[in-house]
Amino acid sequence: MKDFDTAEIAYVPTTGVRQVQDAPLVAATEEHLRGYGCLVDQPKSFSVEIVRWPAQGWRPVDENSGDQDGVIEGIFEFW
Repeated sequence: MKDFDTAEIAYVPTTGVRQVQDAPLVAATEEHLRGYGCLVDQPKSFSVEIVRWPAQGWRPVDENSGDQDGVIEGIFEFW
């Protein structure tokens, strides 16, 4: 972890962020993706199984939620 000067980034964080986490850059290979996903050569014919996410802690996943979305495409921004 490194402390950083918020003036050195393009926007001022609104969440009180005060540190940057270094994350290693790793080439996407079948071995590196094992347990997370896989490489796909033909996306139009690739079947994706949609499953309900697991409940965390004491609260169960609400009925009719967690597995209803499907495939989403687009440009996404997140912080």
